[in-house]
Amino acid sequence: MFSDLTSLLQGFGALIGLPALIVVLISIGKLTGLVKDGQAPTYSLGLNLAGLVGLFVASLVMPGFQPGIIDEKAGAIAAFLTAILSLVAQLGLTKVLYLGAKGVPVIGKSYSLTKKK
Repeated sequence: MFSDLTSLLQGFGALIGLPALIVVLISIGKLTGLVKDGQAPTYSLGLNLAGLVGLFVASLVMPGFQPGIIDEKAGAIAAFLTAILSLVAQLGLTKVLYLGAKGVPVIGKSYSLTKKK
């Protein structure tokens, strides 16, 4: 499929789902502490290089290999993980805002501590 380095790089550059998945994986790594401050560019480079090598190897092993199919799946996985991360972030933000509003008149009133008469 790829006759030279230029066509390989052009094919890799046309992918959209794989870079999106890499960004999400690095974000998850940062949230979990696997990726430390300042390490994201290194992980990005490594994962992109692994994708490029994987694309090259797949095109050698499977002559009819279609990278668009894998890119589509990677994009779908990235979208799913992004939705999950958004949900987790929203739940966490809601808790922080609730704790921050504690004691504020009207919005910070807690009815769980009041006794029924």
